[in-house]
Amino acid sequence: MIVEIDSWEFDRDRGSFERDRDRDADHLAAGIFTVRVTEERLKGSPDREAARLLKILEARWRAM
Repeated sequence: MIVEIDSWEFDRDRGSFERDRDRDADHLAAGIFTVRVTEERLKGSPDREAARLLKILEARWRAM
């Protein structure tokens, strides 16, 4: 699993947005998925984001 911290500051243009999604698709094709967490969500509710990531990892682990 890749966790990417996204922020508007770095993804303000179409090219950056498209490159991120293209990279996500390449990783997924290799069996690695990306979870995007916005900087705003991380700063505003870090416990909620951490719990969600743990839940995702647990679900993936059970599916193996």
